[in-house]
Amino acid sequence: MRRLMQLLTMIAMAGFGASIAHADWSGTYTSTVLIGAFTHTEDDVVAGLNVTGLHSFTDGVNSGSFSWTGVITPTDMTSGTIAGSGTIDNIGVRPFDLINSGIFLDAPNNRYVLNWGGVDTLFGPIGGTAFLPVPEPMSYVMFLAGLGLLGLSRGRAKRTR
Repeated sequence: MRRLMQLLTMIAMAGFGASIAHADWSGTYTSTVLIGAFTHTEDDVVAGLNVTGLHSFTDGVNSGSFSWTGVITPTDMTSGTIAGSGTIDNIGVRPFDLINSGIFLDAPNNRYVLNWGGVDTLFGPIGGTAFLPVPEPMSYVMFLAGLGLLGLSRGRAKRTR
């Protein structure tokens, strides 16, 4: 499988110049984590190579959010870097640039991971991590088998009438 992936990557790079073949990272990446008294919720949407992120936090009394947009630059078949900028809405509104941000396949846990970071002029380093489950190949096989059984039962019902 690894050789097949390498071959497909080489073919894509040869056929499209500097383009790198990559996975389809599209989807909604989510996570919730408790840090101190604050619950942090990450909702990031990837559509093609564009990313829109929303990181919100609250302790039930105080709350704030970071919203950002970015573009993924694939580095190989299963990972890429993210460049972009955003706005912090917490004790005033401030801009920030993304740093150390990217997306990659966490194969042992069967999910994609999206990490983003930035620096807030008031609080220092900020960032978040969100996840998107990758369906296992067997899920597709079961789905197709189910569709096939539905088709067979429907055809049988038509013949018995």
